[in-house]
Amino acid sequence: MTDFLEELEKLAEQLKKGPTKEQQTDSQVLLKLARKDLKSSQLNYEGQIYNNAAYNLQQAVEKAAKSYFTLIGVLDAKTIRGTGHDSPKLFLRMLEQPWAKQFAGLCGASFPSINLMADTSEAQKVVDKGKGEMARMPSEHILTVLSFPPKLEKALEPIFETLNRDFITAYLRLYILACVTFPHEEFSRYGDKEVKPSEYTSDLGIVKAMPEVWTELETTIDAIQHLIESSGQRADNAIDTNQNEVSN
Repeated sequence: MTDFLEELEKLAEQLKKGPTKEQQTDSQVLLKLARKDLKSSQLNYEGQIYNNAAYNLQQAVEKAAKSYFTLIGVLDAKTIRGTGHDSPKLFLRMLEQPWAKQFAGLCGASFPSINLMADTSEAQKVVDKGKGEMARMPSEHILTVLSFPPKLEKALEPIFETLNRDFITAYLRLYILACVTFPHEEFSRYGDKEVKPSEYTSDLGIVKAMPEVWTELETTIDAIQHLIESSGQRADNAIDTNQNEVSN
């Protein structure tokens, strides 16, 4: 646990530096696009165009994830772009870092059923070969998985003394949301795939669970927005400090 806290302190120091102006702007643009995709998902759902609703939802999660990673600067822009539509790969790249490995292990120890959070090899298998199974995940399973981030946040309360709560809130929820939604970018649109657009009916798990997924995504988007705003405030404070030092 001591090593983990030391790694968290290193990460906290790195995050204190804040994003560049370009990173902050790019993150905000992506987050606005995520909000638009979320709204499109809701409108298509109301119109019972469920395959489009699922596609829009996946796009919203993907853009929110890329907004988050662009802002925090832990992964470079090339890596973020290179993940394509398989947004769980962002978290697999993140888990190559010592603090993230230990964080995932702590999550897995607290809630062993979260294989995708704690077992990177299992997550990689799902991304590579388990899309069909994930796309047909029952709504009950989706809702169970979505219930883990709030429980984890409570278990990880001591970490918030070191790291910003919004950083952890967004990280936990985005990982779960990415795993739940990433298969729908492909299956919701192309009829020659393992899961067909015609299967997106009111009986499909992701369709049944979609309102709850929206709620989690809205919470996540709000957390990222808070991070963007706080990073901008830190940058302004740094400029004021530097100007005062120069004037003195």
